[in-house]
Amino acid sequence: MSATAHYLIELVGHIFLGIVQGLAEIVPISSSAHLGLARTFLEEQLDFHGFTFSAVSFLRLGTFVAILAFYLKDILHFWHTAKQSLFHPQETTWANAERWLQPIGILLSLGVTALVGLALRPVAHQAFDQPLALAVLLILNGLILGATARYPLGHRRFNELQLRHYLFIGLCQGIAVIPGISRLGATLCAGLICGLGWFEALKLSFLLALPIMLGASVVMGLDAQAAGTFADLNSLGLLIGIIVSASTAYGAMRLLQRHRLHAHDKLSNFAGYCILTGLFAGTFFVLLA
Repeated sequence: MSATAHYLIELVGHIFLGIVQGLAEIVPISSSAHLGLARTFLEEQLDFHGFTFSAVSFLRLGTFVAILAFYLKDILHFWHTAKQSLFHPQETTWANAERWLQPIGILLSLGVTALVGLALRPVAHQAFDQPLALAVLLILNGLILGATARYPLGHRRFNELQLRHYLFIGLCQGIAVIPGISRLGATLCAGLICGLGWFEALKLSFLLALPIMLGASVVMGLDAQAAGTFADLNSLGLLIGIIVSASTAYGAMRLLQRHRLHAHDKLSNFAGYCILTGLFAGTFFVLLA
């Protein structure tokens, strides 16, 4: 195969992975597991190389932009509330404690996520390169979603959560650094267990995702630069993949909102999908080996 043909295959591969990332990040099915399985398939069938665990974080910049654009109004409202609470504390009292508990709780949640995520990062690296492990973790993710689908639906708004709830949600999001455990699914399930209403849990999950996606991309970039592997990444392929990921994710979010596919009664459907996909992928790669 010529160098030109191989480069074109890598570009097409990054476009395909951008579509996978854009679709899988906004539903609770683990985008990293799907990217790992798709990457392994492309390597085996098309000699596609150069897409590492670090590249996953860069590709997530596309979904970062999509989520930011989709929830911009909510983000601006949260920023206004946080600014009033943190920089004008004289206006906050115990009577309106949620105004200052909310930003503090979210910061604590993100701090726990960062600590747990950094601690589990070596495990995440290893799992990403093992398709059988990804298949098993996808099945586990499906079981978690299925169990949560049976959990009674609450009615809290996320500004009514207590600090212990934010810590629990942050812990679950940190564990989801492991490919196969959906970040959205983990925070969504944790929010539902804490008594949030469905759309409140969904909104909080996406809002908590933004700083984590951005922070993970920065950390991975620094790691790649320190290890001298930054130049090994296909810069053009990643850039195209990020653009494809952003447009795919935003379009899918609009579609999901319009048809209410992001709804509590659909959680069991995503659970079934993860279990079936995990079983299929596990069988496929066992036979391929």
